[in-house]
Amino acid sequence: MKRQFKKASRAILLAGPAARRSIFRCPNSLPLAPPDESQKKKIKIREGDTVKEVPAYEALVDAIFTYGMKGNARYGGMALDIIRTAEQAHARQARAQNEYWRDYQSVARDAIAELRAKGEAEPEILPPPTTS
Repeated sequence: MKRQFKKASRAILLAGPAARRSIFRCPNSLPLAPPDESQKKKIKIREGDTVKEVPAYEALVDAIFTYGMKGNARYGGMALDIIRTAEQAHARQARAQNEYWRDYQSVARDAIAELRAKGEAEPEILPPPTTS
């Protein structure tokens, strides 16, 4: 019995490259690696009647995702690998931030306990700065 992959729904394919690329981004984080010269290179892409320039790595991610959604198993696997790598990097970054603030809290608690023991005024505790 011959099996074929189903093509992706048209709604996903029509979502546009910006929506598809957002899947590969880690929310509230820096890029996974600093861009080198090959990633900064712009290439021209034609979508319908419009021609626009996008960075080469964005065009590559868009092409991999599109081929994967059209049923190409190899590109689908590559897209899943990219997603998994991005999620792992995001989890590592979240763990590192949690550990940093946990250590900060323990140091601040120790400092406040020392000031209370000396009878001095406690420092004004401000919320941690937001990262943007």
